[in-house]
Amino acid sequence: MEKETSCINAIAILDYLKKHHIDCSSIIGDLAPEIDSLEDPEGFLRDPNNWISCSVISKLLPQTEIACYAWPNGTNVVTN
Repeated sequence: MEKETSCINAIAILDYLKKHHIDCSSIIGDLAPEIDSLEDPEGFLRDPNNWISCSVISKLLPQTEIACYAWPNGTNVVTN
C-alpha cells in the first residue's frame, strides 16, 4: 500500500460516524489487504502517525455516505 495521506483524514471520517452513532466497522472492511489483515484496523486508522494510500481514503468516503443514508428506520443522519 502506498503511503500517500495521513490517517488524520481517516480519523475525521471515523469521528463523524462516531458522532452520529454509526458503527465504524461497517465501513472498514475491504479497504486494503494490509489493513484488512490487522487485528485492529480501526485502531490503525485512528493513529495520526500512520499513512494510507489515496485509494483507501477514496474507498472510505462512499462507504461513509452509504452508512449515513442506510439507517434501519429510514432516517438520514446527514439531514436529521
